[in-house]
Amino acid sequence: MPPEEKVDALLTVGVFDSVLTDTCRLTHRFARILVDLMKMAGWDLGAAANCIFPDVNYAKPGHCRYAILSYICLGIFEGFDSYDLCDDGSRVDLDDIDATIRRNDSLQQFVEHSALDPIELMRDFPSCDFANFCQKKYAKLIHPGIESHLLRNLATVESPLGSLRQTSPLYEPFVSMASSVWMLHKLAWAYDPVVQIFQITLIKADGII
Repeated sequence: MPPEEKVDALLTVGVFDSVLTDTCRLTHRFARILVDLMKMAGWDLGAAANCIFPDVNYAKPGHCRYAILSYICLGIFEGFDSYDLCDDGSRVDLDDIDATIRRNDSLQQFVEHSALDPIELMRDFPSCDFANFCQKKYAKLIHPGIESHLLRNLATVESPLGSLRQTSPLYEPFVSMASSVWMLHKLAWAYDPVVQIFQITLIKADGII
């Protein structure tokens, strides 16, 4: 653990806001790259958006990309309110762990991860918790059928579809996005009380967003 004065300096609104801002930037970046790949593959973005949120009339045609951004955010942040970032039903909740252990462990993981290159971490420790998080989230967000259409020109001998591949144009932006979410989660759980996220329910006026 860092010295107490450094802990106090880390657990400020400014630090959290900085990490949150970086997470938002990298999430938007991944969404933009994914949308660009969809366009190059000849996808109908309007149809894709309608599959995510049916029967929505967007004010401008280009706004349908926000449905894809929303899909990514909902997937990558699922499980954020669980101590172990678990979204498969085996989660560890706030009441299941001692507060001091939770805060110290979370802050330690935040500090350690912030000093690492996530790409190198994935390469050198492919079975670590962060790598497993990346693989699970990628498989959840990028269906093999979608990937086969987007990345049809890439060789598939390195690893099967639906898993992260270093040759994929989605690899670096996805790992960077996942790393920022990982850090944000560890920092959030180092606070007392824990910083929680919330989702705004979609309210439509005549089906127009």
